[in-house]
Amino acid sequence: MGLEDFIDDDDNSSSSSSSSTTSSGSTNTDPVGGDIDDYDMQFYGAGKSVPGNTPMEREKAMSDYTTQQLTAIKDGEIEIDSDHVKYHCPMFYTLRPNPEYSSGDHYQLKYTGEVPRPSWNNRMVSCVGTHGTRLGNVQKEAVMFALGEHDKANAMKKLKSIMGEDMNAETHVYISFFGNMMMLRDLSQANHEYREGDLINRDKIMHQVLSAKTLESRINNE
Repeated sequence: MGLEDFIDDDDNSSSSSSSSTTSSGSTNTDPVGGDIDDYDMQFYGAGKSVPGNTPMEREKAMSDYTTQQLTAIKDGEIEIDSDHVKYHCPMFYTLRPNPEYSSGDHYQLKYTGEVPRPSWNNRMVSCVGTHGTRLGNVQKEAVMFALGEHDKANAMKKLKSIMGEDMNAETHVYISFFGNMMMLRDLSQANHEYREGDLINRDKIMHQVLSAKTLESRINNE
């Protein structure tokens, strides 16, 4: 079931705060300094790895870039004013009324809210592609994840702030998919490094590549 039933009867939605996300198409050819430092790369196995915490060292040459090298080739920025679980994932997507992002372009996530900054701040993501469809075809669970809202009233209020108050099942929506460039590269290596027979050690991947302690470490090192 898509959003057909989800959209109906939402005129009395309760209020909720909405998060604004904007993109900038300006290209900066100079590496970004400031809060990008060696720490941004340590968690993903480059440089100062700590055995037992970040033991995976990068292999091969594919995608072996530093954060500074990636920011130097960025095609734009995505400004986000609040923390969101999807930005901590290897891949996420956005819902927009217009095609704002281009397949293959590189974008830097920029947190514009109050400190402490989340661990995804300054991360580089690549647009995998943009898909256009009618809003009624989008699964409601997919909308919940994109918006970070599980409550129907709050989700619809936030969706209307993005798509417009007159949205309905026939409203056209563009879904853009993004991949965290460093995390995707390290997960590809982890697919081989943490394999035990025919199975993959999910706990090692969760702890050493997708560790929930990243945010805590970032705050403690500010």
